[in-house]
Amino acid sequence: MRTLYLDIATTGMDLINDRVVEVAITEVVDGELSGQVFHYYLYPGNRAIDSGVAEVNGYDLDFLLDKPGFGAITGELLAFVEGAEIVSLETAFDIGFLNAELNRINMHPIATFCHTVIDLRSIARKLVPKEPALLGYLLKKYHIEVTSHDAIPAKLQSTALLYRLHSAMIKASPDNQVIAEAD
Repeated sequence: MRTLYLDIATTGMDLINDRVVEVAITEVVDGELSGQVFHYYLYPGNRAIDSGVAEVNGYDLDFLLDKPGFGAITGELLAFVEGAEIVSLETAFDIGFLNAELNRINMHPIATFCHTVIDLRSIARKLVPKEPALLGYLLKKYHIEVTSHDAIPAKLQSTALLYRLHSAMIKASPDNQVIAEAD
């Protein structure tokens, strides 16, 4: 099975007006990191980046000026996700924004191209219902050490952490499986 761990960054929180400015995906094949990744920074057109978002992501509009727009990477993105299982911690946000971008260029939703979409936050809420389903908290709960490497973009590092978290959740679940939440 081919599983893709997804994280994105946007100019803000508004699905209609804000744009995706970074897409990061790490590929896992049969439970092992394959070494294949999909990563792009994207120019959001005339949309400014919210100052809080810029601070969190560590880059501003000037950094993105020479990057491709979403439409320029769509073919490569859809080919990469074709037939795969996509896992995200913030599925409503991540998939919602990807679908909004696809809709702007008259393309079908991403679920049309992939096998399924799994929401780690929903799974976490089932496994530990009275605890926060936030990435930092879940990484601590499942004893996942967070290390960073300056040469690797933060969103790609995040996708590798999502893989480790998902694996730990599977091992910790009563029957060594977690329910796949399709979105």
